[in-house]
Amino acid sequence: MEARAEDPILRNGSHEQLELHYQLQPGRLSIFHGIENSVIIDSTYNASPLSVRKIINTAHNIKMQLFPQRKIILVLGDMRELGDLTEREHRMIAGYVSQVADKVILVGQYMTDYLADELENIGYDKKNVEKFYDANIAGKHIQKMLKEPGDEYLIVCKGSQNTIFLEEAVKHFLLNPEDQQELTRQSKRRLIKKQKYFK
Repeated sequence: MEARAEDPILRNGSHEQLELHYQLQPGRLSIFHGIENSVIIDSTYNASPLSVRKIINTAHNIKMQLFPQRKIILVLGDMRELGDLTEREHRMIAGYVSQVADKVILVGQYMTDYLADELENIGYDKKNVEKFYDANIAGKHIQKMLKEPGDEYLIVCKGSQNTIFLEEAVKHFLLNPEDQQELTRQSKRRLIKKQKYFK
Protein backbone atom coordinates (compact mmCIF):
# COMPACT_ATOMS: atom_id res chain seq x y z
CA MET A 1 0.00 0.00 0.00
CA GLU A 2 1.53 3.28 -1.06
CA ALA A 3 0.78 6.60 0.60
CA ARG A 4 1.78 10.16 -0.16
CA ALA A 5 1.97 13.20 2.05
CA GLU A 6 2.49 16.78 0.88
CA ASP A 7 3.25 19.41 3.51
CA PRO A 8 4.24 23.02 2.91
CA ILE A 9 7.65 23.92 4.34
CA LEU A 10 9.40 27.29 4.48
CA ARG A 11 12.79 27.35 2.78
CA ASN A 12 14.69 30.59 2.03
CA GLY A 13 11.51 32.58 2.56
CA SER A 14 9.37 30.62 0.10
CA HIS A 15 6.89 27.79 0.40
CA GLU A 16 7.82 24.48 -1.19
CA GLN A 17 6.14 21.11 -1.29
CA LEU A 18 7.63 18.18 0.54
CA GLU A 19 6.61 14.85 -0.96
CA LEU A 20 6.95 11.67 1.05
CA HIS A 21 6.54 8.30 -0.60
CA TYR A 22 6.53 5.22 1.55
CA GLN A 23 5.40 1.63 1.33
CA LEU A 24 4.26 -0.45 4.26
CA GLN A 25 6.22 -3.62 4.93
CA PRO A 26 4.13 -6.68 3.92
CA GLY A 27 1.88 -7.87 6.70
CA ARG A 28 1.96 -4.54 8.54
CA LEU A 29 -1.61 -3.40 7.70
CA SER A 30 -2.14 -4.21 4.06
CA ILE A 31 -5.58 -4.12 2.48
CA PHE A 32 -6.63 -6.73 -0.10
CA HIS A 33 -9.77 -7.70 -1.97
CA GLY A 34 -11.04 -11.07 -0.79
CA ILE A 35 -13.35 -13.58 -2.37
CA GLU A 36 -17.11 -13.05 -2.19
CA ASN A 37 -16.66 -9.27 -1.99
CA SER A 38 -14.81 -9.49 1.33
CA VAL A 39 -12.16 -7.00 2.40
CA ILE A 40 -8.99 -8.29 4.08
CA ILE A 41 -6.87 -6.35 6.57
CA ASP A 42 -3.59 -8.25 6.65
CA SER A 43 -1.37 -7.71 9.70
CA THR A 44 0.24 -11.14 9.82
CA TYR A 45 3.86 -9.99 10.12
CA ASN A 46 3.87 -10.40 13.90
CA ALA A 47 1.71 -10.01 17.00
CA SER A 48 2.10 -8.61 20.50
CA PRO A 49 -0.61 -7.67 23.02
CA LEU A 50 -0.36 -3.99 22.12
CA SER A 51 -0.37 -4.55 18.35
CA VAL A 52 -3.34 -6.93 18.59
CA ARG A 53 -5.36 -4.35 20.53
CA LYS A 54 -4.40 -1.66 18.03
CA ILE A 55 -5.40 -3.71 14.99
CA ILE A 56 -8.74 -4.54 16.60
CA ASN A 57 -9.39 -0.84 17.25
CA THR A 58 -8.28 0.04 13.72
CA ALA A 59 -10.58 -2.58 12.23
CA HIS A 60 -13.51 -1.25 14.23
CA ASN A 61 -12.83 2.31 13.03
CA ILE A 62 -12.48 1.19 9.41
CA LYS A 63 -15.75 -0.68 9.63
CA MET A 64 -17.63 2.26 11.16
CA GLN A 65 -16.28 4.76 8.63
CA LEU A 66 -16.20 2.70 5.44
CA PHE A 67 -18.09 -0.59 5.81
CA PRO A 68 -20.85 -0.15 8.43
CA GLN A 69 -22.95 -3.00 7.01
CA ARG A 70 -20.17 -5.59 7.03
CA LYS A 71 -19.51 -8.04 9.81
CA ILE A 72 -16.02 -8.52 11.21
CA ILE A 73 -14.16 -11.82 11.27
CA LEU A 74 -11.10 -11.68 13.52
CA VAL A 75 -8.46 -14.27 12.57
CA LEU A 76 -5.96 -14.40 15.43
CA GLY A 77 -2.84 -16.50 15.77
CA ASP A 78 -0.78 -17.02 18.92
CA MET A 79 1.25 -14.15 20.34
CA ARG A 80 4.73 -15.54 20.94
CA GLU A 81 7.71 -14.70 23.18
CA LEU A 82 5.60 -13.60 26.16
CA GLY A 83 7.14 -16.03 28.64
CA ASP A 84 5.34 -16.15 31.99
CA LEU A 85 2.79 -13.60 30.72
CA THR A 86 1.54 -15.84 27.90
CA GLU A 87 -1.72 -16.99 29.48
CA ARG A 88 -2.57 -13.64 31.03
CA GLU A 89 -1.98 -11.64 27.84
CA HIS A 90 -4.01 -14.01 25.68
CA ARG A 91 -6.88 -13.82 28.13
CA MET A 92 -6.69 -10.03 28.45
CA ILE A 93 -7.58 -9.35 24.82
CA ALA A 94 -10.93 -11.14 25.19
CA GLY A 95 -12.73 -7.92 26.04
CA TYR A 96 -11.46 -6.22 22.89
CA VAL A 97 -12.32 -9.20 20.72
CA SER A 98 -15.83 -9.64 22.11
CA GLN A 99 -16.82 -6.03 21.47
CA VAL A 100 -15.72 -5.99 17.82
CA ALA A 101 -15.83 -9.48 16.30
CA ASP A 102 -18.92 -11.11 14.85
CA LYS A 103 -16.90 -14.29 14.28
CA VAL A 104 -13.53 -15.35 15.69
CA ILE A 105 -11.09 -17.77 14.06
CA LEU A 106 -8.26 -18.81 16.41
CA VAL A 107 -5.01 -20.46 15.31
CA GLY A 108 -2.47 -21.97 17.70
CA GLN A 109 -2.35 -23.49 21.16
CA TYR A 110 -2.42 -20.25 23.17
CA MET A 111 -5.35 -18.72 21.33
CA THR A 112 -7.36 -21.93 21.34
CA ASP A 113 -6.64 -22.65 25.01
CA TYR A 114 -6.62 -19.25 26.69
CA LEU A 115 -8.48 -16.74 24.53
CA ALA A 116 -11.24 -19.17 23.61
CA ASP A 117 -11.75 -20.04 27.27
CA GLU A 118 -11.79 -16.38 28.35
CA LEU A 119 -14.28 -15.47 25.62
CA GLU A 120 -16.60 -18.14 26.96
CA ASN A 121 -16.04 -16.89 30.53
CA ILE A 122 -17.21 -13.39 29.61
CA GLY A 123 -20.27 -14.64 27.76
CA TYR A 124 -19.19 -14.46 24.11
CA ASP A 125 -21.23 -16.95 22.09
CA LYS A 126 -18.99 -19.97 21.55
CA LYS A 127 -20.89 -20.79 18.34
CA ASN A 128 -19.03 -17.84 16.79
CA VAL A 129 -15.57 -19.16 17.74
CA GLU A 130 -13.65 -21.65 15.59
CA LYS A 131 -10.34 -23.18 16.74
CA PHE A 132 -7.46 -24.49 14.61
CA TYR A 133 -3.82 -25.49 15.00
CA ASP A 134 -2.91 -25.12 11.32
CA ALA A 135 -3.18 -21.85 9.37
CA ASN A 136 -3.81 -23.61 6.06
CA ILE A 137 -6.76 -25.53 7.47
CA ALA A 138 -8.10 -22.32 9.02
CA GLY A 139 -7.78 -20.57 5.65
CA LYS A 140 -9.69 -23.31 3.85
CA HIS A 141 -12.43 -23.11 6.49
CA ILE A 142 -12.74 -19.34 6.03
CA GLN A 143 -12.86 -19.78 2.25
CA LYS A 144 -15.75 -22.22 2.60
CA MET A 145 -17.51 -19.98 5.11
CA LEU A 146 -17.30 -16.96 2.79
CA LYS A 147 -18.88 -18.90 -0.05
CA GLU A 148 -22.00 -19.53 1.98
CA PRO A 149 -24.81 -17.07 1.13
CA GLY A 150 -25.37 -14.28 3.61
CA ASP A 151 -23.32 -11.45 5.06
CA GLU A 152 -20.32 -9.61 3.62
CA TYR A 153 -17.21 -9.47 5.78
CA LEU A 154 -14.23 -7.43 6.82
CA ILE A 155 -11.57 -10.04 7.66
CA VAL A 156 -8.82 -8.99 10.06
CA CYS A 157 -5.75 -11.24 10.33
CA LYS A 158 -3.10 -10.94 13.05
CA GLY A 159 -0.59 -13.44 14.45
CA SER A 160 3.05 -14.21 15.23
CA GLN A 161 5.30 -16.08 12.85
CA ASN A 162 6.95 -19.13 14.43
CA THR A 163 4.71 -22.18 13.89
CA ILE A 164 1.74 -19.91 13.12
CA PHE A 165 2.44 -18.29 9.70
CA LEU A 166 -1.06 -16.84 9.43
CA GLU A 167 -0.24 -15.33 6.03
CA GLU A 168 -0.68 -18.83 4.62
CA ALA A 169 -4.33 -18.75 5.70
CA VAL A 170 -4.85 -15.47 3.85
CA LYS A 171 -3.86 -17.09 0.55
CA HIS A 172 -7.03 -19.18 0.61
CA PHE A 173 -9.43 -16.24 0.48
CA LEU A 174 -7.56 -13.62 -1.57
CA LEU A 175 -9.53 -12.59 -4.64
CA ASN A 176 -6.44 -12.04 -6.79
CA PRO A 177 -3.83 -14.82 -6.63
CA GLU A 178 -1.10 -12.38 -7.68
CA ASP A 179 -1.57 -10.61 -4.34
CA GLN A 180 0.09 -13.58 -2.64
CA GLN A 181 3.48 -12.10 -3.44
CA GLU A 182 2.53 -9.02 -1.39
CA LEU A 183 2.07 -11.09 1.77
CA THR A 184 4.84 -11.34 4.34
CA ARG A 185 7.48 -14.09 4.29
CA GLN A 186 7.14 -15.05 0.62
CA SER A 187 10.82 -15.42 -0.28
CA LYS A 188 11.89 -18.80 -1.66
CA ARG A 189 13.76 -19.60 1.55
CA ARG A 190 10.75 -18.78 3.71
CA LEU A 191 8.35 -20.75 1.52
CA ILE A 192 10.56 -23.85 1.68
CA LYS A 193 10.72 -23.55 5.47
CA LYS A 194 6.94 -23.20 5.75
CA GLN A 195 6.31 -26.04 3.32
CA LYS A 196 8.35 -28.36 5.55
CA TYR A 197 6.52 -27.11 8.64
CA PHE A 198 3.02 -27.62 7.24
CA LYS A 199 3.87 -31.16 6.13
